[in-house]
Amino acid sequence: MTDESVVVKFLIPSGQHELSVSPALLEAWERCREAGLEAAWLEEHSLSTLHPPKSLKGPGGHIVYVVDPFSGPGFLHLSSLPTTVLGPQCLLACLDSNSPVPELAHPIYTVAMRDLNICFSGLPEEQKARLSQLVQLMAGRVSKELTEVSTHLVTGLVTSQKYRVAVLRSLPVMTVAWVEEVWSLSCMTSGLVACDQRFASLQCPALLGLTVTVSQLGSSDREAVKRMVEENGATYSPSLEKREDSVLICCQTSGPKYEAARQWGVPCVSPTWLFHSIEAGICREFTEFRVETSAKQTPEVVENLEVF
Repeated sequence: MTDESVVVKFLIPSGQHELSVSPALLEAWERCREAGLEAAWLEEHSLSTLHPPKSLKGPGGHIVYVVDPFSGPGFLHLSSLPTTVLGPQCLLACLDSNSPVPELAHPIYTVAMRDLNICFSGLPEEQKARLSQLVQLMAGRVSKELTEVSTHLVTGLVTSQKYRVAVLRSLPVMTVAWVEEVWSLSCMTSGLVACDQRFASLQCPALLGLTVTVSQLGSSDREAVKRMVEENGATYSPSLEKREDSVLICCQTSGPKYEAARQWGVPCVSPTWLFHSIEAGICREFTEFRVETSAKQTPEVVENLEVF
């Protein structure tokens, strides 16, 4: 794992013993012994006497604490100290790859997002805080802004400025489900990485978070639009709503929905915006497909609704 002398201490939760701890913790213990590392069991109640800076170094060298689960008074106490706290899956992954433990100032349960820098957009603050914690538990880093070191954007809405920048940079744009699925699986599998191809289906769909309404289309065309937008991450609404995520698809610059959209600042785009967005796999700029004052869609454009 590293050339530095390390003492690995495994925390036994209160009410348990060495053989009743989680299978992952027991496996990590056995692998440590096989690797020739100095390992020891530590009962949770003994942590009340553990204080920095003596907690950082032992007679054998640097001390690493391995805890499972990441909860309870023992975990909370260790988390408050300037010391290394790992989950068993993190330790197992480092042993398998003969790589050092990530040097981060917080507990690490897995290394599924090691070397990744995640930025969030279009999400409620509470949800963003929870996802940020999961990323950090998986050895990833979180950036408030999208910078040159960002590797991924996780978004809930495709109209944010961060989404546009990520698309221009060809950065992977992922859904919330990506973080949650990687976390869930990495807790059970030590070698899993977030960039694995199995997670490709969790990339951001082209219309994620939008609320799409149509005007001046026949019933069959409306049904085709409804199917397409729902298959690509949007919500279809029969009526126009005054929302920041609303989009109106129309053929002409007339009608009550169009007038309301203009008044509310809702983008008014032609059906070709829908085709091109789905084909490209990204939300195309509304300004490229804006319905002009004299515009009127040709029958061929409307008929294309049946193709998608």
